[in-house]
Amino acid sequence: MPTEDGLIGHGEIRVGDTVVLAFGRHTNWPSMPSLLRVFVTDADQAFSQALAAGSHVVTSLAYDAFGQRGGRIKDPFGNIWWVISRVEDVSEEEMWKRLQDPVFAEVMRVAQETLDTELSGRDHGRSSAPVRTTN
Repeated sequence: MPTEDGLIGHGEIRVGDTVVLAFGRHTNWPSMPSLLRVFVTDADQAFSQALAAGSHVVTSLAYDAFGQRGGRIKDPFGNIWWVISRVEDVSEEEMWKRLQDPVFAEVMRVAQETLDTELSGRDHGRSSAPVRTTN
């Protein structure tokens, strides 16, 4: 999924039964060990365990337009984990409709800005709205 700033905002690569998320790196973001999105049964529980083990919050837990609940943490080794639970099945059409809803649009903006803040080292991160390329 391209973004307004011309980068890839979300791309998925399927390897067997595993989906790997990829997106464009901003030039001012550092090289890092990894940023992994993992699906778990209970995102709240996994988040709590990670925090208890010394991680810190990058993006607070929230429900999103994709039918998921999740957030990001950074572990003591510098890896960022996007911990997600699937809450409901959402069609692509419904996802795009939800992205126009101010509540879900805000969740997307916060997710982008908090990640950009963490990776760029700036006080405030950037966000770039998803652009629909198909009808």
